[in-house]
Amino acid sequence: MLYQLDLRADEDMDRLREGFLADSDSPQLTQSAWALASAAWADHAQADAIVVELAPDWPTPRQPPVDRAILRLAFHEMVSGHAPPGVVIDEALELAHAFCAEESPPFINGILDAIRKRLEAEGRLPAEGTGKDEAGERGGGTAGRAGGSAQDWLDDAVREANT
Repeated sequence: MLYQLDLRADEDMDRLREGFLADSDSPQLTQSAWALASAAWADHAQADAIVVELAPDWPTPRQPPVDRAILRLAFHEMVSGHAPPGVVIDEALELAHAFCAEESPPFINGILDAIRKRLEAEGRLPAEGTGKDEAGERGGGTAGRAGGSAQDWLDDAVREANT
């Protein structure tokens, strides 16, 4: 979805949303995915600016579109508190290994780790479990509790998507 938003950003967002939702076998899951993608798109200028500062030789237009989408999604998830930064980076790397060129995962890992450190130093990372998700509800689940693991967070996210 972020890839499509990037390629078709000049089009009407409502029309793009309707197209995404129309072809879905799982409207609730697709609606959640759209909410996450559109929220990440709303933050894309901030994400792009940080990436350009950290990797001036790889400005946003020079990056492959899928790499860009992964970086933007991960940035949004970090600043919104959607998931703990370590989980965000791990999931971004899984996506990069599955959908990107061989060179992409190390680049994405380095950029996201630098972003995490910068956001942490600037006090811009929400405390775990306190960020708002795209529906405006408070985050939490086991990821927000002491001892919550990445697997606990993923299990909670899947459970929430299926309810």
